[in-house]
Amino acid sequence: MPVDYADQFLPPVGRIAGTGKAKLLDEMKERLKKIITDYLDAKTPDEAGDVASRLTNLQVDVMIESLEAAGHGPLSSDEHATLRDAAMGRLAGALTNALVLRGG
Repeated sequence: MPVDYADQFLPPVGRIAGTGKAKLLDEMKERLKKIITDYLDAKTPDEAGDVASRLTNLQVDVMIESLEAAGHGPLSSDEHATLRDAAMGRLAGALTNALVLRGG
């Protein structure tokens, strides 16, 4: 998962901000890890495609929040949809296949 991709959109301004950014990224990684391990450990009835969609949507949410935090301003609903569609097209299929192969 490209969680660290968000790192470039959250430039630290000093040690405190850098620590906050690292904490944010670590929390996001833990959320993604829990979704994946719950699927692999059969703790969820979700199919691989459902899990992949949840993971992809979380990634998009982080990118949108990161863009706004970096001063890019709020995205329009069309921009949200374009970003989400692009991520789904690039990530969801690969994640679904990986989950099926690994957890299958």
